[in-house]
Amino acid sequence: MPKDKKAKQAEKKARVAEKANRKAAQKEKKGKAKGRRPGDESDAEDIDLDAVLEEYARQQAQFLKVTEVESEPPPPRSSSTFIGSPSSSNELFLFGGELFDGAVAKFYNDLYVYLIDKDEWRVVTSPNTPLPRSGHAWCGGGNDRGIYLFGGAG
Repeated sequence: MPKDKKAKQAEKKARVAEKANRKAAQKEKKGKAKGRRPGDESDAEDIDLDAVLEEYARQQAQFLKVTEVESEPPPPRSSSTFIGSPSSSNELFLFGGELFDGAVAKFYNDLYVYLIDKDEWRVVTSPNTPLPRSGHAWCGGGNDRGIYLFGGAG
């Protein structure tokens, strides 16, 4: 028995070494096909594509994350837009606008949702929100029930 075990271990070591040699030969062959010299390592081989894609997906999810929380009514403003929700008859949307205090104009890019049936304001936030603006226009979309924002200053 002990001899069989030692023989099997020796065979296994030989198989592992043979496999390593084949991989090295294959890598060298690939390097020649790409016009590189053997042993010439590229940074591209060091990058884990799955990790890069996973990080990109995480950043996109964070960038597109939308939060909606109950809030007080919005502060006074002018040149904002107010539109009914194309998908719900119980929601109104208020976006943007400006407040001029006599010296400085403050432009808004906040989105408020008024829930008619609950008599409640909610503020919607996202890193992907449009830039602050006033004097813009909103219109409801056709079959896709979207809302489109055009122009404005700010």
